[in-house]
Amino acid sequence: MDKLRKLLLELPRHQKRLIQVVADVVLVWVALWMAFIVRLGPEEMVSPIIQHVWLFISAPLIAIPLFIRFGMYRAVMRYFGNDALIAIIKAVTLASLILGVSVYWYSNHQNLVPRSIIFNYWWLSLIMIGGLRLAMRQYFLGDWCRPTLNHFQLLVVEPDHDRWSSPGDASVFFG
Repeated sequence: MDKLRKLLLELPRHQKRLIQVVADVVLVWVALWMAFIVRLGPEEMVSPIIQHVWLFISAPLIAIPLFIRFGMYRAVMRYFGNDALIAIIKAVTLASLILGVSVYWYSNHQNLVPRSIIFNYWWLSLIMIGGLRLAMRQYFLGDWCRPTLNHFQLLVVEPDHDRWSSPGDASVFFG
């Protein structure tokens, strides 16, 4: 795991951004496909892609420029904060709204797109795109799998003494 992290951190900035864009395109497609599955059920798994090809082409064409405009590829993953989360929410919401307008404006009346698809696409995109960025932040910070006591202040009562102490003062064992 450390080798992969080191390899990714040593990549040039443009390659890191390209990986992010490709991941976002795939996540947009998966979110749209899953929106159809949530609405129509697993029986229609292949049908949305065949019947609504224009939707699967237009979704990333709408979303990626908005993601770029909202600065989702400028933020450094290790220093990802609340402002970046708000930018993700704004970008995904605006992309969903524009996709919804395009669905109702340009859809033909033979292959109707259910209205709930846009809402499902919105919340699935928020979870997938925002969740991936939060997971990558944790991964690049390096504390993905290591339990640490730095985040919590433990109070330990030592049996021989009548005082409270912090973890640095006493031996703490987890069993």
